[in-house]
Amino acid sequence: MHPAIRRYVWIPQVALVAAVALGGARTVNLILEALIAPAPGRPAHANSSSPPERTSAPTLDLAALSRITGLPVETAQKTEDGEGPSRTDLRLRLLGTLLSTDPAWSIASLLDLTRQKTSTVMVGDQVQDSRVVEILRDRVIVARNGRREVIGLAPGDGAIGPSPDSRMNTAVQGSGIRSIDENRYEVPRSELEAALNQLDKLATDVRILPAYKDGQPEGFKLFAIRPGSLFSLLGMVSGDVVRRINGFEMNTPANALEAYTRLRDANRIDVDLERNGSSIRKSYSVR
Repeated sequence: MHPAIRRYVWIPQVALVAAVALGGARTVNLILEALIAPAPGRPAHANSSSPPERTSAPTLDLAALSRITGLPVETAQKTEDGEGPSRTDLRLRLLGTLLSTDPAWSIASLLDLTRQKTSTVMVGDQVQDSRVVEILRDRVIVARNGRREVIGLAPGDGAIGPSPDSRMNTAVQGSGIRSIDENRYEVPRSELEAALNQLDKLATDVRILPAYKDGQPEGFKLFAIRPGSLFSLLGMVSGDVVRRINGFEMNTPANALEAYTRLRDANRIDVDLERNGSSIRKSYSVR
């Protein structure tokens, strides 16, 4: 073949390759355009003044939240106006709380400043015209007139009532307790009253957890008892399960509260414990 002719034969081949490449590029462009194009029915030039559509926020599963946190469902909600709990104007003062890992077993001691009377409450109990919905370390949350209110360590209306602490024995807590033998003790009444009025102090001395056997509650278990604390002086050790107090089975929060409220006037306190699989009775003579 003549060299000049051979030089121009490859021109159609190059043109064919270019055409194929151009077609492939257009195909890719069409695919990309389809992927990034707005969804049908929504114009690409939407009016900038109209707000974009928003998807609704997921609904909070309060039941699941309650299971995770261990708190009653009602305590996880805000009030109807979206605000948190406000300080109550009830003439009540929080004296202390004793918390359990199970909120149903937590208790709080309240002082009625009008009647100068102390009461012990749990979640669900009625307090004047309100109902206890949550017990925390330094406050109690109550539901009242569709709102949640806080009972704290200061009186609700700012009035200063006489503190029961002023009537307590100022001696070191537990210094008057005397051990007669391994399971019998003498306890001054002033020591008992001081302990019942200072639940916040007791809460730093021990951890309390509900105890179960075969899936059924059988009492509450004591953990992390601080050496030299009231519990230690009363002969209790970490791991003890309190089964009964003065005959009251400790298998429900209601029974525990009933036993607790009767301690103040008791002259003798019998505590049935389970320790390392054995039953022990500790007896305390209150004088």
